[in-house]
Amino acid sequence: MGTDNGIVRWLALEGAANARVVVPGVLLRSDNLQALTSRDVRLLVEREALEVVLDLRTDVEVALEGPGPMMSEAGVRVEHRSLYPRAGAMTDLDASTVRP
Repeated sequence: MGTDNGIVRWLALEGAANARVVVPGVLLRSDNLQALTSRDVRLLVEREALEVVLDLRTDVEVALEGPGPMMSEAGVRVEHRSLYPRAGAMTDLDASTVRP
């Protein structure tokens, strides 16, 4: 995965919108990949040399929707990195500064 002469290259996938090369070998998306077709998976693994998927969904979303088709793909590591902290976890926001 990469760019052509510094120009961002969008990926034409049947089961995902707005997919583009972000970092070689890494597909970064904030939406889930549940609707990827078998053609999409082959394209990402074989042609784009995908090695890592950064899954930005929350734990609740993963539990409700499932891990997605890339989870069972040999040679592809799926890392869950939620954009939202778990309840009770430390955040950068000071709760006393929030007004109801």
